[in-house]
Amino acid sequence: MATPFLSEIKIISFNFAPKGWALCNGQLLPINQNQALFSLLGTTYGGDGRVNFGLPNLQGRTPVGFNNGFVLGQIGGETAQMPGFYSDGEYDLAGFIVGVVEKEKIVTGAKIQIGDVLIGLPSTGLHTNGYSLARKLFFEVAGYKAEQYVNALKEKAGAALMKTHRSYLNVIKKLTASDYVTGMAHITGGGITENLPRILPKNISAIVELGSWPVLPIFEHLQELGNVPQEEMLRTFNLGIGLIAAVPADKFKRVKSLLERANEKFYVIGRTVKGDRKVIYQ
Repeated sequence: MATPFLSEIKIISFNFAPKGWALCNGQLLPINQNQALFSLLGTTYGGDGRVNFGLPNLQGRTPVGFNNGFVLGQIGGETAQMPGFYSDGEYDLAGFIVGVVEKEKIVTGAKIQIGDVLIGLPSTGLHTNGYSLARKLFFEVAGYKAEQYVNALKEKAGAALMKTHRSYLNVIKKLTASDYVTGMAHITGGGITENLPRILPKNISAIVELGSWPVLPIFEHLQELGNVPQEEMLRTFNLGIGLIAAVPADKFKRVKSLLERANEKFYVIGRTVKGDRKVIYQ
């Protein structure tokens, strides 16, 4: 789709629409299983942390580009307050995605069995989680400046923190279209420790083998700067794994072939075992 500008984006209303449709500016837009509705949230901040609602005049100079086939809408006014982060008059542009899936095709994790293989898909960096600690360690403990080159990272401090959160849409579509996965966990805030158990049935745990994937340099450096215990790192950051898929052992070879043909990097990071919905690190 063409890259739109804020001045061209339609207003979306929070009204209910029939299954498979989104209500945008009073008109119904079709959404199928290969599309999602991407909505923008706008907030202007004052220097003291106060929130000023409404969209400022950006003179059409803020491009918003998408490459995953989203239907696009816009709303104004989001209430998150982050004193000390935004300067007076700065504008925060955030977004969220609303997808649609047929009920019988929802991957809930309920079909996970003992012996399933856990496949980890790599992250690109912090993936929008753990920034409070990361900022403290970089800018207060280490005293870095955003434009300062950090030898341990082989790039500037700001660039390392601002790595784009990768989209797993294409690989998820491939895995689910072939009915190869029994569960998927997006590794966000809480790390593997808290996110993986959310998809496990109550009689199953997960063994995760540390060292089975390369930890990104930024996480190793953060741990070194703050002398952060390994347990805390695993509970705060993704450590290089952004998505975990559970695959039946008898389908693993087919999944491996599918991912290799798609040039998707992945790691076998563990397996499911009998237990009580916990992550066991080995």
